[in-house]
Amino acid sequence: MKVITHLLLFLVGAAAGVYWGVNHPDLAAQEHLKIQAAVSEAKVDLLQKFNSGDTKADYQRMLSDEQQKLAQTKQQMGN
Repeated sequence: MKVITHLLLFLVGAAAGVYWGVNHPDLAAQEHLKIQAAVSEAKVDLLQKFNSGDTKADYQRMLSDEQQKLAQTKQQMGN
């Protein structure tokens, strides 16, 4: 009985999430941009920490690429 209740609650929650996502796509897009920005910031932080050694040029290139992506994402969020 407990398993059936949990399964029903899961299905109701999933259906509510799908319904909300379909009827509010602008909010989903904003959340997607926020997630992209957070991931990009994390990558920038990580690349800055590892920016040393023989592969310094590779890290610098990757860092500049991620910084550009982050700037573009933040600009899209502002619009």
